[in-house]
Amino acid sequence: MFQLNAYAKELTAEEIRRMADDGMCSLKEDENEDVRVLKWEDMLKKSRTGTVTDIYLSHECVKTLIIRLTLTERKVNEAEGQLLATQQTLEETQQILQETQQSLEQTLEENEEIEQTLNQTQTKLNTTELEIQDISSNLTRTSDKLQTALKQLEQCNQTNEKWDWDLFFQESYVNTTISSEVAEQLRSSWDDIAERMIGFKVTEQFISFWQHIDQCTDQRPWSMLLTDRYLNKVFTRETANELTTMWDGISDRLIGVTMTKETIELLKYIEKIYLNIFLYADVEARFRHLIVLI
Repeated sequence: MFQLNAYAKELTAEEIRRMADDGMCSLKEDENEDVRVLKWEDMLKKSRTGTVTDIYLSHECVKTLIIRLTLTERKVNEAEGQLLATQQTLEETQQILQETQQSLEQTLEENEEIEQTLNQTQTKLNTTELEIQDISSNLTRTSDKLQTALKQLEQCNQTNEKWDWDLFFQESYVNTTISSEVAEQLRSSWDDIAERMIGFKVTEQFISFWQHIDQCTDQRPWSMLLTDRYLNKVFTRETANELTTMWDGISDRLIGVTMTKETIELLKYIEKIYLNIFLYADVEARFRHLIVLI
């Protein structure tokens, strides 16, 4: 008889199996200690009657315990090896985590710099868009001005020069310095007669007739009508307006200029070359520039 115990409850099959697996040499604490009413260690203390023989199982238990201890040590060593491996893995994981944390912080800093750069770029883009809008508006205005200039240029091309420089090839002007009296004749001498000539064809006989009956022949430059610009052409209202306004604002600028053939040709040439430049300038400013160029 060994390890005889009595319990105040019926043990389950599982509990009995565990007790059997532990064997007689088990050092485990009885898992049903709280319901053990008859204890083996108490019975060993009681007096004995009859024939009782003690059997010592220490040698067998020691062997069993040694085997179990060996297995336990092996399991402990394996557990320690696993623990060391786990600790090494943990350290490596911590190192990786630290590196990842540093990389994350660096990435956040780079992201912040990228956001700042993006904001600056967006600001520049907004500014550029405003500048593009201004440039587009200026381009539209410039295009409108260009169209106006082209129309004016077309009109200028249709009417040739603004001023009839060939007039100064007449005998009365060649190699003559323009005086204030001559300048006034150029500007206003046709004001009172141009309307009366509308509808007539300008011929040499027509000019001779008007010279004969005109009381202002000495002051009016009838010879200018002998140029190709007017001769043998019908005198229209446009011709009248041209005669009466052609030299407005210009004649005074001619005062002091000696009308040599070279000067006249130069004036004609310069006006043609620089016509586009002067499309937006007034007549006086155009001629002033021509005189400066001479």
